[in-house]
Amino acid sequence: MRLGGKCGVVGASLLVMVSACGQASAASDGGVTSRVPQPSAVASGCPAEGVRITRTSYDGAMGLRLAGFEMANCGTEPYEVRGYPDVRLYDADGEPVTVEAGGGSLGIAVLPDFDAPPTTVLLQPGEIASTALLWRNLVTDSTVDATLAESLDMAPLAGRSSQHLTAHIDLGNTTKLGVKPWVEEARSNRSAPDESTSNKA
Repeated sequence: MRLGGKCGVVGASLLVMVSACGQASAASDGGVTSRVPQPSAVASGCPAEGVRITRTSYDGAMGLRLAGFEMANCGTEPYEVRGYPDVRLYDADGEPVTVEAGGGSLGIAVLPDFDAPPTTVLLQPGEIASTALLWRNLVTDSTVDATLAESLDMAPLAGRSSQHLTAHIDLGNTTKLGVKPWVEEARSNRSAPDESTSNKA
């Protein structure tokens, strides 16, 4: 499922198409070409996509869950997004978790920031954008197994490279996950980096 629209249902997982950032290099003998990552991204430890996504906060009061994430432009060029991150969840065994997900609050709670229309965010090197995931740990049917994810892949947008993060997402049997659109963070609101991510292509 793509999170470019308002809402959707994921059958097996929240799909993320991944892309590689680099330049083609032709073999000297005219043979098969290879793809070489951009030296600037490799040298700085920055993922090939040019951005680094980290988990920054977690609020689990009264069964309502809210997890915050940041995307920092760690590359050397401006980076543009408009819309929602593309996410897929995994259980403790690394198997995909089936959820209903979409841009906005999905009626989980009244949070205007989640239901605001997406805007174009252009991150200069060093700048940061934020997003968040919203869900409830609610069990309404004891005969239905609760849904629990222990990690996720998040891409800036559908079709871009994803990064793997640890995240405890206990959906009960609601199976609903709201996604906040990307917004640029003011410098005073920026948090310290979280090194719990790894690039996943």
